[in-house]
Amino acid sequence: RVLIVLLGLLGRVLIVLLGLLGRVLIVLLWLLGRVLMELLWLLGRVQRVLLWLLGRVLIVLLWLLGRVLIVLLGLLGRVLMELPWLLGRVLMWLLRRVLMELLWLLGR
Repeated sequence: RVLIVLLGLLGRVLIVLLGLLGRVLIVLLWLLGRVLMELLWLLGRVQRVLLWLLGRVLIVLLWLLGRVLIVLLGLLGRVLMELPWLLGRVLMWLLRRVLMELLWLLGR
């Protein structure tokens, strides 16, 4: 009879302890869910800020690339404008050298 009473008390204590453990686990899981939701929200905010910064950097880089292309195209235009004059000078120098050589060879 004492053994039955002790087993009954032990069973009730185990039921109470398991109930408390279940409630603690439910609260811990709820807290974990809240923490994960907050972390995901913060990650979303950080991701949004990083994408905004990346957009700004890309805009500045594209602007700089445009400026460099404008300068390079301007230099190319100037070179192309000066090219006929330069080719004329080189051809005149070559023609003069060839004529001088021919005159020197003929005069010999």
